[in-house]
Amino acid sequence: MTTWTSEDLALLSETYSLVLTAGDGPHPGVEIGMVVVDGELYVRAYRGVHSRWYRAAREHGHGTIQVGAATRDVLLTARDLAPPAELNAAFRDKYGRPADALMASTEARAATIRIDPAPLSDAGAAPPLGRAGLGCQAPVLSTGSSSYTLVTSTFSTVAIRPNDQ
Repeated sequence: MTTWTSEDLALLSETYSLVLTAGDGPHPGVEIGMVVVDGELYVRAYRGVHSRWYRAAREHGHGTIQVGAATRDVLLTARDLAPPAELNAAFRDKYGRPADALMASTEARAATIRIDPAPLSDAGAAPPLGRAGLGCQAPVLSTGSSSYTLVTSTFSTVAIRPNDQ
């Protein structure tokens, strides 16, 4: 199984929500809250196992997440999942008491999904979330004999760096 990098985990912990799209194809995703516990990323459907996006995630077992402007292919595990005991507290700590009532309900606990980065089809390592974007190549700008890489992050920071550095 592919694991999140420490940079990915830091970004996911600091980010309020992500957009999850289950399966393949150009259909819209759902914006949901997420938490990181023991190096693993979790989401819950507060409406329970009958939630449309939860059913799609369980059926397909893969999809994409979007964090800011970056997108990453992921694996979605819902079957035979034993969530960590700290998961309820993690949702409460991140989203507060009102969310605790939704995310700690019996229905939501039954609709927990672990999200793991999908292995790349080639032998390369996945780029971290905070760099040129969740598996996306950074655009290269060329001017005469010099080329530059456009470096972005999900926090809207942009830098142009010469490629010879």
